[in-house]
Amino acid sequence: MLEVGNLTFVGLVVLGLNDAIVELTGALARFTLALGETKIISIAGLVTGISGALSMAASEFLSTKAEGDPRAKEAAL
Repeated sequence: MLEVGNLTFVGLVVLGLNDAIVELTGALARFTLALGETKIISIAGLVTGISGALSMAASEFLSTKAEGDPRAKEAAL
């Protein structure tokens, strides 16, 4: 495990980005097939991305806090 300043949470960032790519791609594909308007699809994608980011941050915060790590806020960011 890396314990060097900014590199501590690199693995978490990579996993979060992978999850975001899969989630957004799936959601945008569904919205594109179900809806025909570009503006609605864009808004739905934006809402999906923001809610996914908040969900992942909250999960990481609670997970890190449950482990007793005092840097739970930093891990969530």
